[in-house]
Amino acid sequence: MQKDWLIKQLVSFVPTDTLLYLPRDEVVEKTICAVNYLLGTVYVLSDGIDVSKHNLQQGQKIEQYLLGLSADEVVFVYQTGQELHSVLLAIMVLERQLDMQKAFELAFYEELKQQEKWGKVEEIITRQKSVLLRLEQLDRLYDKRSVS
Repeated sequence: MQKDWLIKQLVSFVPTDTLLYLPRDEVVEKTICAVNYLLGTVYVLSDGIDVSKHNLQQGQKIEQYLLGLSADEVVFVYQTGQELHSVLLAIMVLERQLDMQKAFELAFYEELKQQEKWGKVEEIITRQKSVLLRLEQLDRLYDKRSVS
């Protein structure tokens, strides 16, 4: 895949990033602050389902960050972002600001909270384990490539 095409896709996805639509709590807000510090952005949690105009204005900064990455790093962010439904969490993993398990917990925050409240469904647990396995494989593959 071409790096420029991947970057265009990633930038277009960020305004609807899962992280920006999570319920307000201390962990979520700290993660948004860490993203903003790392990227020089000013993302805010969205209220409701509307895309924040403020978040739409961050596209150029995220694009500049992505352009500074190697092709392998962009592919990692793209693939990890697809699994997490979050480019921002994928970047935090790439930058080693979050481990893959924590990124998974944030990406699946609401689903995991529902399971705590209402109980677990085997089908959902199987899907979550599958996603986490793919994420761990991506993480190991990227670690191997970055060492060589």
